[in-house]
Amino acid sequence: MKNIWSNERTEIATWLSGYLNMVKTWVDKILDNEHYDVDKNKIIGLIDEWIAWLQETRLKIMKMRDVDPEHMGLQNSRPEGDGTEYVIEKDEDGNLYRRAIGSEEREIIKEKE
Repeated sequence: MKNIWSNERTEIATWLSGYLNMVKTWVDKILDNEHYDVDKNKIIGLIDEWIAWLQETRLKIMKMRDVDPEHMGLQNSRPEGDGTEYVIEKDEDGNLYRRAIGSEEREIIKEKE
């Protein structure tokens, strides 16, 4: 499966949630001087690891496509505003129609009263 944001976002949210819980646990240990002897160098090392992991995750997300190309298509099938040119036709009863050039499908504009 290709890495596509719409497919991967739940997994990424799960990773980030776990990551935030891990960071919170360490913050709690740092703040709890009575029960944990946290070494400054240990914290610096952990921060370096966290930064590397976040940069790697950021790069993965940046490389993801927003949408699966196989599912791309017209989001709105209405042709208005897309440069479609129309022919205006009048039938024998006096009704006005428009038809996209190259199409046989007609759309009534005005019915004869």
